[in-house]
Amino acid sequence: MQVIAKIIDALPSTIHLYFQQALADYWSEADAQGNSRWQWLGEFLKGQMTAAAASRSDLTQTQRDMLSLVASSPERLKRLPGSTPATFVYFIETTLTSAAKEERLLTPDLLLVRDKQVLLYSVAGAIESFDSIEAFGEAWGTRMQRQFEFDSITWRRNEPDGDVFGQQAALILNQQLEDLGTLLAVHVP
Repeated sequence: MQVIAKIIDALPSTIHLYFQQALADYWSEADAQGNSRWQWLGEFLKGQMTAAAASRSDLTQTQRDMLSLVASSPERLKRLPGSTPATFVYFIETTLTSAAKEERLLTPDLLLVRDKQVLLYSVAGAIESFDSIEAFGEAWGTRMQRQFEFDSITWRRNEPDGDVFGQQAALILNQQLEDLGTLLAVHVP
């Protein structure tokens, strides 16, 4: 065991950078058709939303329509002209402030808004419905209080221009890279 400890201690303090690069290379690697794993993940996420729209009996027709529309038209500029009423899709950027420290979080979960109908669609496929954007804001604040300690919270909606599922996959990859950096920074002297 001491031999392993010595090897770990001898690792350079930048080892996490090599792991992060290997992870990025893995997700960027293309298959025989030229599609990267990152693109595959985006397509998988899109398929999950399509399946949720078709199979969830607890959703209203409007909610199913919102999900179907986003899955079939993941780019804002293509979706909005054909959507009446318009269905908007956002990522949620949350800022938590505690004393002099400020932390920003950008979730890969999607916030879908059509008129007063608001859906939170998680990467795991969970769907939560809210009667208004204000009701969502209150629920989001409560959720953050259960997960983090902070003095104040603000959040805002970020509407992506491109393919929302490709960007969702990128946020998942980015979170993996950040988690890896944090994990290794804690354990490497």
